[in-house]
Amino acid sequence: MSVNKEQRELSKAKEIHRIEEYYAHPVVSQAIARFCGADHLSPDFRLNDPNNKLADWSCEYVAIANENIAHEKADRGKDSPARSIKNKDLTTTLKQQPNSEIFMSFWQKELENNLPSRALFVIDLEYYNKNSPDRFLIDQLGVFNLIEPAYQLICQKLRQYGFNFNTVMTGKGYHFLSQISNQSPILEKIISLGAKVDPALRGLQESIPSNSKRDRAVTLASQQAHQGMGRLVQFFVSQLINEVRRNSQIPIEISDLGTEGIALDLTPNLVRSVETGMIGVPGSLYLKPQYSSNIYNQHGTVDHTRILTRVYRESAGQEIESLPQLILTRQNYNLAINNLQQANANIPESEKGLAKLIRDYQNSELYQFHQALDDNPGDHWTEWAQTYRNYAGIAGNNERLQRILAPGSHDLLEPGNLNYILNHLFDHWGANDNLAVAGHIRSFLRSAYEDPRFAWGDRFIRHYSATQHAEGWATIILGQRFDQK
Repeated sequence: MSVNKEQRELSKAKEIHRIEEYYAHPVVSQAIARFCGADHLSPDFRLNDPNNKLADWSCEYVAIANENIAHEKADRGKDSPARSIKNKDLTTTLKQQPNSEIFMSFWQKELENNLPSRALFVIDLEYYNKNSPDRFLIDQLGVFNLIEPAYQLICQKLRQYGFNFNTVMTGKGYHFLSQISNQSPILEKIISLGAKVDPALRGLQESIPSNSKRDRAVTLASQQAHQGMGRLVQFFVSQLINEVRRNSQIPIEISDLGTEGIALDLTPNLVRSVETGMIGVPGSLYLKPQYSSNIYNQHGTVDHTRILTRVYRESAGQEIESLPQLILTRQNYNLAINNLQQANANIPESEKGLAKLIRDYQNSELYQFHQALDDNPGDHWTEWAQTYRNYAGIAGNNERLQRILAPGSHDLLEPGNLNYILNHLFDHWGANDNLAVAGHIRSFLRSAYEDPRFAWGDRFIRHYSATQHAEGWATIILGQRFDQK
């Protein structure tokens, strides 16, 4: 699908150069609203209209990120550039701070049956380069050509399963997007896959933090659906990651391991709980280079690069624009509007694809691993001092383990160190013929994240659960042992 002459002429006749005009454009406004679950939009719906009923969107909240928020939070010792807001406040917020990036919560509102209105299936593919973090801005087409084999293989696998999906070009990669709605019986199957929620996480979700915008408890079914879908995403990735590696010029990882590579990032699905997970909204600006200028603007690259937008590559089974054209489109508000006009911004429903994926997953070794995690909670917290927190005994003469487990060390937050220690423990505590050890490793990690000797500060209080962080990383890292060869 290509931008036709009439649309180009219309774009040229109504040239848009300011961010305020871009977000107020009805095509952009409706694309954002539909992605966030809006129904029955009027043809002239605009985000800048104060009479909008944004509270009707199915997502529980949206979030914005910009330089002002990043600086404000940095002054308070926080590293997050985003702030969650009620859906109804988006119009006012964009009026006050138009130069903002928009995110949608994974948490979706519940319907009368107390089940979430939908559950999101999201695959996150992203390039990283630690030595040259601005390379994705300097050589945009070159970077996306490196990503292309992975992109094509993921699309091919989704089609084999019968998925309906959209693909969105983000700043450094792609999102592959599908969903299951409340009306489908598949949703309850997905909920059953994530049925076991740790009591510590439930306690956090059932309470309402002081001074928080979250004004209600997170329902159990919403977390279960998020967990179940996360496990399905992990299984999907596990089936193709080694094939992607064989066809890639650079390393393919599940997080940013090494200096350069492409990450099939599972953290939004497995490390984040449903109420803390967010995804960038198609049609939104992509402002990470601007609010992380200390990383990306060391050589003035950001100052000499146009602001990027999130645009669609594929929608409703059709490619909207070629890769070289998309690189141009995402740097031009008017071309981005044409792109959004051609896409169906409603996240596609994939009942057939998910049903087939569930069938294969339940016959897999990864499913058995997930069941072992659910069935084996590990040692009770009253025993941790003698078991999991015997760091000297665990490390022995291994100097790397000694460093990782030293008091005050934060090495357990770094994926490379996590990969090393979790696999070391799996090999020494039980190995492949004893999956029950996975529960002990997960609980060991949780005990460390709750151990004041590591001086975590407020990292694992209020919104973020040490339990979920440990569960997610143990699932991601040890789950790689069951990747299809």
